Amino acid sequence: SKTGYGGSNPSSPARVERPGGTGRVRRERQRVASGLEQVNEGNMATQAVKVKNGESQGNAITGAAAGVGEKVTSKFAEMKEFLHDTRVEMKQVTWPSREDVVATTWVVVVTVAFFGVFLWLVDLGVQRAVQAIFKKFGV
Repeated sequence: SKTGYGGSNPSSPARVERPGGTGRVRRERQRVASGLEQVNEGNMATQAVKVKNGESQGNAITGAAAGVGEKVTSKFAEMKEFLHDTRVEMKQVTWPSREDVVATTWVVVVTVAFFGVFLWLVDLGVQRAVQAIFKKFGV
């Protein structure tokens, strides 16, 4: 979800409106501006209620078949919009330099080696302490 103060968070990239685009932001603004409270398309439950009440045009099979093409087209449009938004966000990323990556990699390697040796020494000490206890009690 959006942060509410502009910008974006990692789980919800910022949307850039393109002239003549059909982005969700633009559709939402048009819906709010026109004062519509319900979306005509609706979801499956809404369509099922309309069919049950006889409010739909045609029969249920025809209505379902007519919506398949629109759903496929809308999925492609959503995928295209997602890829565009991802590309815009990736251009805004500040990537580390090669020197930064090499330096931090060495820090990680040295830290892992240090803790590896440290834990090996702790394990060795605990092992000898347990052996000494067993030896003292004759186990």
